[in-house]
Amino acid sequence: MKSPLIQSLINRIQDRFSQAKSTARNTEAVVRPLPEETRTQIVQRLDQLPLPKPCLEAVRQTCSDAIARWQTSLEAANSLVILTEPVVPLNDILLQSLAELESDTLHIHHPLKTYQRPYDPLQISASLSEALDGVVPAEQGAADTPATLEQRQHVVVISALEQCFLRCIQGWESIEHLQKQVVHRQSCFWIIGCSSWAWAFLERVCRTSTYLEQVSPLPKLTDEELRDWLASLVKEAIFLNDSRDISAAKAGDRQSYWSALANLSEGRSTIAAQLWLHSLGIQAADLPDDESASLAPEDLSLCLRKPVLPSLPKLDQTDRYLLQSLLIHGSLTQAHLTLSLGEAETQVRSRLQILRREGVVRHDRDRITLNPGHLPRLRNELSNNNFLVGEEVS
Repeated sequence: MKSPLIQSLINRIQDRFSQAKSTARNTEAVVRPLPEETRTQIVQRLDQLPLPKPCLEAVRQTCSDAIARWQTSLEAANSLVILTEPVVPLNDILLQSLAELESDTLHIHHPLKTYQRPYDPLQISASLSEALDGVVPAEQGAADTPATLEQRQHVVVISALEQCFLRCIQGWESIEHLQKQVVHRQSCFWIIGCSSWAWAFLERVCRTSTYLEQVSPLPKLTDEELRDWLASLVKEAIFLNDSRDISAAKAGDRQSYWSALANLSEGRSTIAAQLWLHSLGIQAADLPDDESASLAPEDLSLCLRKPVLPSLPKLDQTDRYLLQSLLIHGSLTQAHLTLSLGEAETQVRSRLQILRREGVVRHDRDRITLNPGHLPRLRNELSNNNFLVGEEVS
C-alpha cells in the first residue's frame, strides 16, 4: 500500500499530465495553419520589405571610414572585404548603402552589376578583366606605385566575390587575377562583398587575406531590430508561450519570442523571415466556413508560436557535397553545380529534385539557392561530417 505522501505526488503528476494533454488539445482546436491565400499575401509583403536599416547604416559607416583613411594616408589599405552568411542579400545591401557616398570627388563603380559567370571556368579571368576595363580607370605610373592622394577618387564594388570563381580544377585562377588587380590599381579603393563560406574556401586555396587584409563582418540584427523590421507586417498578433496555450499568452512572451527568433536566425534577416513566417498561425474561430475565401492578414487574429528551425531530411554524402558547393558560391546554375561536383548531370538533377521537394533548396529562374531557414542546421551537419564550412559571422 502506497504511503499518503507518495500517493499525493502521483496524483499531482497525473493532474499535470492531464492538464498538459488538455492544453495541447485546446491549442490544436484553436490554432490552425494560415490559409494559402493569406500566406501568399504575407510572403508578398515579406518580399517587399525594405532592407533592414541597421545593416545599411553599418555598411555605409564602415565603408565611409575605410575610404576616408585611404584618401588621407598613403599607407592605408586600398580594399575592404564585407563578410556575411551566403543567404544574406549582400549585393543589394552594398548597392543601397554606397549610393549615398557618391559625390563629385568620389565615383562609385559597379563593374559586375550585371555579371554572369561564363560556363567555361577558364574564361572567368578574361570576363572579369573585360568587365573591369570597361569602368575602372587604368593605373597611372608604375605598378605597385601608390597613387597620390589627389588621384584617389574611384571606388570599385565587387559585391559577390563568390560569383567570380568556380570550385573546380583551375576554377579559382580568376581570384588570383583579381587580387593582382587590387594590388596594381592603387588609385582605386576596392569594396568586396563575400560570404563566409567562400572566404573560408579561398583562404585555404589561395590565401586571400594576404592580399585583402582589411575584413569587416556584417553585424547581426538584435531582437529589437528584427522586431522593428518584421512587426509591421502583422499589426496585432497573439504571442504564445512555450506551452502554446492561448489563454496563457502574456505581454512578456513578446520579448521571449523575439529573443528566440534572433538566436535561432543568428541575427540574419533572411533566416528570421523564414522562421517568423513558419511560426504564424490563425485562430480556428476566425476561419471562414468557405475555405476558399480570401482573407487579408489584417482581418485575422494571427498567432505567433515559438519559432523553431526546420528539420533537415536525411542527407547522403552526395547531398552534402552538393549543398556545400551551393553555399560556397551562394547560388549556381545546374550546369555550374554539375561542373563543381564532377558528377553526372542526371545524378545531380535527381538529387536536386529531391532536395527541392523537401524544401531544402529552391530555384529562382535558372539559379539554385539554399532555403535560408536550413542554414544553421546544415552548417552543423556538414561540420560534423568533416566538411569545410563558413564560420558564423559575428
